[in-house]
Amino acid sequence: MTAARGGKDSRSLLCEAPSRPFRQKTPGVFSAVGLCVAALAVGWAVAAGEADRPKSKARASGTIVHSVYFWLQDGATDKDVATLIADCKKLLGPLPCVKRLDVGVPLGKSRGVVDSSYQVGLVVTFDDQAGYDTYVKHPDHLKLIARHKALWKKVLVYDFVRK
Repeated sequence: MTAARGGKDSRSLLCEAPSRPFRQKTPGVFSAVGLCVAALAVGWAVAAGEADRPKSKARASGTIVHSVYFWLQDGATDKDVATLIADCKKLLGPLPCVKRLDVGVPLGKSRGVVDSSYQVGLVVTFDDQAGYDTYVKHPDHLKLIARHKALWKKVLVYDFVRK
């Protein structure tokens, strides 16, 4: 068999070196192979990290720490702050699922990395996921939310598993 180009055998065309080299020495430009290898490496790294991290839907194992920060509406009074703190202690503290409850106001001293702009901070710990799940649905927790929600401008919640 002969190919259309110069009468060469089509098998010899497959073995010939390309007229342009595969890798170009252009600074700042990745080759297609290099880009694919980099993408695969990033994918493997992400997958490896995800394998070690508990999935958000998975049940956590260990003590759960529930941190809540409340920013109150403009015009909130010291009495509003005191009432929220007292209700957290009265309604949430006695719950059997609560291992420990701390509630209070920001330290007042600030350094660059500390955000002290909230008015009330609450930290609740639970022995396990079951305790946390019970707390989230508990009527006294829901009562606290209903009683004080209108006073909140912003609420941030950070939950983590103690290691």
